[in-house]
Parts: sequence; structure tokens; C-alpha cells
Amino acid sequence: MSAELDERQKRQVLGVVRQCIEKANRALGCNLSLPDILFDLRGRAAGQFCLRQERLQLRFNSALFARYFEDNLAQTVPHEVAHYLVYMLFMRPGRKRVKPHGPEWQSMMRLLDAAPVTRHNFSLDGLPVRREQRFAWRCDCRAHSIAKRTHLRMLRGEQRICITCGTLLQYPAEKDDS
Repeated sequence: MSAELDERQKRQVLGVVRQCIEKANRALGCNLSLPDILFDLRGRAAGQFCLRQERLQLRFNSALFARYFEDNLAQTVPHEVAHYLVYMLFMRPGRKRVKPHGPEWQSMMRLLDAAPVTRHNFSLDGLPVRREQRFAWRCDCRAHSIAKRTHLRMLRGEQRICITCGTLLQYPAEKDDS
């Protein structure tokens, strides 16, 4: 069984989140509050910013944080806070869409004195890692491996076209040779 963060470490994470938001508030002249902070994330991701049931959340992977605590404080916390800042400043309803790790996010990372790195390179050995379920869809040129979330949207009618051959993806992936 892998270690988890203790209460003192959770308070430290909360403190770094608070410092990042206060720094952004001072630099940008805004008054953003703290989102909900959870330590319930599992799998490969060290952190996540999300909007759930009208609540803004920063979620952190307690097991991965416990193993690489200082690195996560320095990199993962600002990374997720930067996503929160981008959402609050650029993506509220009625505003333009921005890329998850685009120039807006990169500028927020620099504001927080963190390198705009998009993925961690921590070893996941011995940690419980969830694998995303994938589904085989087919076009005229090949089979495509589609993530569960996209697969469900496609089943509900969202169409996807292969960028190589330009034909509509079909499910199940069995090719009809008749």
C-alpha cells in the first residue's frame, strides 16, 4: 500500500495554493477566492483543475504527492492553480475558448514563478494506476483507439471524421467487406 499525505502536508499544499492565488490577485489586480481543494485524485495524474456541479475544484493525487512532495509543491500546485486562473480570467461563460496549455496558461505559470511544463515525469511504480478504457472505431483507412468519454459522446451522435482519409468513424470497428 502506498503512503498518503498527512494533515500537516495537506495544510502545506493548501498554503501554497493560497500563496499562488494571492500572488495572482496582487499582480493582476483581482480578488479571486480559493477553489475547493481535494486530495482524492487517483491514477497517473498528479493534479487536476475541474468544475463539478457548479463548484471549482483543485484535486491532487495524495499518493503521488506523498512520494514527490517538494516537487509537487513547486510544480503541480502552480500548474493546477494556473488552470484555475485561466478559467477565471479567460474562460468564464461568454468568453473565448483557450487551449489547456496555451499562451494564457503559460503566462500564468510564469507569473507564479513556475516552468510551464505540461506533464510530470514521476515514477508510478508501486502506485495504483487506473487505465483508461478505450474503444475501437474504424474509418476507411484504419482502426482508431477512442477514449471512453469520447466514445460515449460519439454513441450519442457526435460525429468524428478521420483526418487521414476524411471518412466518418464507425463503431463497432469491424470492417464490412461485403
